[in-house]
Amino acid sequence: MDTFLGPFEEAVLHPVYGAIRSGLENTLCRDAGPSSPSGLSRTTLQGFCSPIQHSSFWQPDNSIRRLTNAFLYLWLSTTVSYLVLGAVLYRLNFDAAAAARDPKFRPGQVRGEISRSLVAITVMSLLTAPIVLAQAAGRARIYPLGAAPAWYEALQVVLFVAFNDTCVYWLHRLFHTPVLFRLMHKKHHQYMTPTPFSAFAFDPLEAMIMSLPIYAFSFVVPMSDAMQLLAFLAAYLWTFLLHDDSTQFHTVHHKNTNFNFGQYTTLWDRWGGTYVDADEFLSQPQYRKEKRSPRPAAASSADQYGSL
Repeated sequence: MDTFLGPFEEAVLHPVYGAIRSGLENTLCRDAGPSSPSGLSRTTLQGFCSPIQHSSFWQPDNSIRRLTNAFLYLWLSTTVSYLVLGAVLYRLNFDAAAAARDPKFRPGQVRGEISRSLVAITVMSLLTAPIVLAQAAGRARIYPLGAAPAWYEALQVVLFVAFNDTCVYWLHRLFHTPVLFRLMHKKHHQYMTPTPFSAFAFDPLEAMIMSLPIYAFSFVVPMSDAMQLLAFLAAYLWTFLLHDDSTQFHTVHHKNTNFNFGQYTTLWDRWGGTYVDADEFLSQPQYRKEKRSPRPAAASSADQYGSL
């Protein structure tokens, strides 16, 4: 994520800060008479002027400014892409007609998903900003693409998927323990028929914790800058695809919270005894009417999916 932070600062934020500083100085630091049009005395204006003129915030390497930059970069890019991608996938993949017939699709659900996601994105951006700055400062094990042998460039893809899949599965299981489920994760499971807009409709702290493996990998395992960017984009897109009705594997989890906790693969669910086949599960009579393209139910599937 730090790949575009520098260009974003140069192209967008530095000019904005310059304009803000210039505007404040022109308003508060001009050679005013005994009083200004706003009614403030010259002494009062000069009292504001000195901190504005001499603040270290205007220096590009100021730590508060850089933290603010990282937050704005994350918040703006994530918010815009969330709204655009959510709208596109809602139109392309989500079966709104079937959802309208589903009694578990709540009135006003999309609006609620969006508002909760926007809050989570704001908090996540604030908490993630120091991590992005640490990556930009070289504290992570990120190296330029091509600096490692070709075999490792390929291997790191497998390592990332294995690392992230493992962390997310067990973190997800952790958030299904009674206390954490009641305090945090239950908010996400209010949406039993989720839409793409529910991708970030989590408790903000939980959303931050669940995203940590994506960043943690670069501090643990050597990772190319290109792979770091690709991993983030892939994980980001996959979060939407899990909730847009195109991936029935995760739809099962929203219907029955005892199954299908995994992220990219089904390996941990199979090893942990939490895997069920989505087609078979959703062929049960109580779910069949909700499916986009119903398939005949398996003979043994009618009542085998109770609580673990």
